[in-house]
Amino acid sequence: MNKIKRLAPIALIILVLGIVGRMDYDDHIQMERYKCERNQGIWITENSGKTQYCK
Repeated sequence: MNKIKRLAPIALIILVLGIVGRMDYDDHIQMERYKCERNQGIWITENSGKTQYCK
Protein backbone atom coordinates (compact mmCIF):
# COMPACT_ATOMS: atom_id res chain seq x y z
CA MET A 1 0.00 0.00 0.00
CA ASN A 2 2.86 2.34 0.78
CA LYS A 3 4.34 1.69 -2.66
CA ILE A 4 1.11 2.78 -4.34
CA LYS A 5 1.06 6.02 -2.34
CA ARG A 6 4.60 6.80 -3.50
CA LEU A 7 3.80 6.07 -7.16
CA ALA A 8 0.51 8.03 -7.26
CA PRO A 9 2.10 11.50 -7.77
CA ILE A 10 4.31 10.16 -10.57
CA ALA A 11 1.33 8.53 -12.28
CA LEU A 12 -0.63 11.78 -11.99
CA ILE A 13 2.20 13.77 -13.60
CA ILE A 14 2.41 11.28 -16.47
CA LEU A 15 -1.36 11.49 -16.98
CA VAL A 16 -1.33 15.30 -17.02
CA LEU A 17 1.58 15.41 -19.47
CA GLY A 18 -0.26 13.02 -21.77
CA ILE A 19 -3.40 15.17 -21.75
CA VAL A 20 -1.43 18.38 -22.36
CA GLY A 21 0.55 16.73 -25.15
CA ARG A 22 -2.63 15.60 -26.87
CA MET A 23 -4.16 19.07 -26.60
CA ASP A 24 -0.99 20.60 -28.08
CA TYR A 25 -1.10 18.14 -31.00
CA ASP A 26 -4.76 18.95 -31.68
CA ASP A 27 -3.95 22.68 -31.69
CA HIS A 28 -1.11 22.05 -34.14
CA ILE A 29 -3.44 20.18 -36.51
CA GLN A 30 -6.03 22.99 -36.32
CA MET A 31 -3.36 25.60 -37.15
CA GLU A 32 -2.09 23.59 -40.12
CA ARG A 33 -5.66 23.14 -41.38
CA TYR A 34 -6.29 26.89 -41.06
CA LYS A 35 -3.09 27.72 -42.98
CA CYS A 36 -4.04 25.23 -45.69
CA GLU A 37 -7.53 26.63 -46.15
CA ARG A 38 -6.24 30.21 -46.07
CA ASN A 39 -4.01 29.39 -49.04
CA GLN A 40 -6.99 27.90 -50.94
CA GLY A 41 -5.81 24.35 -50.26
CA ILE A 42 -7.97 21.34 -49.49
CA TRP A 43 -7.51 19.57 -46.15
CA ILE A 44 -7.60 15.79 -46.69
CA THR A 45 -8.38 13.34 -43.87
CA GLU A 46 -7.84 9.63 -44.50
CA ASN A 47 -7.75 6.43 -42.42
CA SER A 48 -10.28 7.61 -39.82
CA GLY A 49 -8.29 10.76 -39.12
CA LYS A 50 -4.91 9.08 -38.78
CA THR A 51 -3.60 10.65 -41.99
CA GLN A 52 -4.23 14.36 -42.57
CA TYR A 53 -2.58 16.63 -45.08
CA CYS A 54 -3.03 19.68 -47.30
CA LYS A 55 -3.43 19.27 -51.03
